[in-house]
Amino acid sequence: MENKRDFCYDGGMLDTLFRNRFKVLAPILADYASLPVSKAFNWSECGADAGEWCLIAFRSVLRETADVARLWEQDERAFEEAAALPGFVHYFRGLPNELGECLSFCLWESWDQARASAGGPAHVSAMELIDDTFESFQLEFLTVTKSSPTGGFEFSPLIRK
Repeated sequence: MENKRDFCYDGGMLDTLFRNRFKVLAPILADYASLPVSKAFNWSECGADAGEWCLIAFRSVLRETADVARLWEQDERAFEEAAALPGFVHYFRGLPNELGECLSFCLWESWDQARASAGGPAHVSAMELIDDTFESFQLEFLTVTKSSPTGGFEFSPLIRK
């Protein structure tokens, strides 16, 4: 894909606050929105040390009548709010394809930190747009593990108890 950097937030704020180890993360296939997160991105280029992260993916299909400007504004506010919280690692903001399909995701240091972010006022405001904005949406919860600096990333669904 050309101009990978158009797809994610990794500007000065993230570089300064988080030294984001995932800033090179970008889609490698045009149809990434319909593929597993583990297959659709350049994880092998991340160079992250060994660790474990929590990934929350938001897959959606936009309504033709969606107010995209309002959605982007709310998304930006929710991102800024999340980025200021402890445990925030990375946000990938997907762009809708020709069918309106979109995939965005956040990486967090822990599930508790990820859950806490969902209660923030900007995040709650963004969630209020769901019915008017999306024909459908699905959340995916994955644990992302890298057992050694030279090893690959492994993805496993979160098992809720």
